[in-house]
Amino acid sequence: ITVFCIRCTHGTWRTYADDIVRNQKFNLGHGRHGFGAYLWQSHSSDDWGYAQKLAITYAMHNSKRFKNENDPSICWLKCILSVHESRFYDLVCHEHYGFFLSFLDKIRNRLGHESLNKYRWTDIYNAFFSMIKDVKKNNGLDEDIDVYYVLAEAPFIKEHKILYITTNKSAGCYVVRNNDVFTKIER
Repeated sequence: ITVFCIRCTHGTWRTYADDIVRNQKFNLGHGRHGFGAYLWQSHSSDDWGYAQKLAITYAMHNSKRFKNENDPSICWLKCILSVHESRFYDLVCHEHYGFFLSFLDKIRNRLGHESLNKYRWTDIYNAFFSMIKDVKKNNGLDEDIDVYYVLAEAPFIKEHKILYITTNKSAGCYVVRNNDVFTKIER
């Protein structure tokens, strides 16, 4: 049995950060990659630098949403997850990505040709993971996907310009669909 220990960051304003740390859970919401909490991948346990900058820069980019909060100052959270391999899905893996593309092809006509809002994207990802759950159930596993990994559009960070360009403006992002996987959330 493999359990993944995942290190990641999240940027938000102080009011929310304090609440998240106190309760050790996120308010899960809608986004471009489906329903959940979005956290930037940290590449190692002793160097959180790039993931920290991603979290802060992303939060700064969205700071207009924070201006009416009690404390709109931006901070980042350091998070550690523990998730069983069977409850984790890597959408960047070529096989899984191909499966997702096939799924999108099958529902293409229902999607139409207009741009989609975050609620519609959530519907798409929820439908995909419901299908995964059904496949697992047919194979004797009645469990859901708690965390999945995607490449998300990264905010531009000047000192990481080369990384930004060579990764096609993307960075690793975990979408957490179940708060029970958090083992530590700290500011």
